[in-house]
Amino acid sequence: NTLASAISKSLEENAKKAYFFIGNFKETGYKILEEDFIDIKTKLFFYIGIDKKATTRGMLEGLLEYSNDVFYYSNNNLNEFVSNICIFEYTDRAVMYVSGSNVSESGIQTDLSLYTKIVYDLKDANEKQEYKAQIKELQKVENIEGFSKLDKEKIEELVENKEIFSTRQYNHSVMSISELLGKKDKKEEKKDEETIKANNEDVYKKDIEI
Repeated sequence: NTLASAISKSLEENAKKAYFFIGNFKETGYKILEEDFIDIKTKLFFYIGIDKKATTRGMLEGLLEYSNDVFYYSNNNLNEFVSNICIFEYTDRAVMYVSGSNVSESGIQTDLSLYTKIVYDLKDANEKQEYKAQIKELQKVENIEGFSKLDKEKIEELVENKEIFSTRQYNHSVMSISELLGKKDKKEEKKDEETIKANNEDVYKKDIEI
């Protein structure tokens, strides 16, 4: 199973709470997970890294529609927030997924990505105590310097400071059919011919002067 399907199944099973500690949360990954956020009663918590390459206004506004507990760290700086931990808490158990991939379409759905699944039995006093201590420790990340709680005003500030973009940014680079076939474009061929001709004329002139 992919990490995307594991997360989807965990949310379908009506977890009471879900925690997402995601350092590289790309818009393509958000779009996949968003389908499972709609009309659920699970209380969601997000601790994410943002940057101008992967984060958009629409994505952050969307997260605020599903949760009032969204905390972010700007990965545009020298130090980055690196994490991919998803936790789902039920009445009798808690399930944790730990992965080394980023949360993008390829990272959680199409790539061959390994992840670890850890299950805590909350009916067992010792495991419940261990789990509660783990969650408490992880949530301390929101108090680390550089983390801020997200709201609509913060989103406007991030856009204004160009830490994120209003819309998704694309690197548009489409090859022509001739390039795909390994052939040069006619304009390029003409340019090459003109260069060769000019070089030959220069050589000829120099020979005459000698």
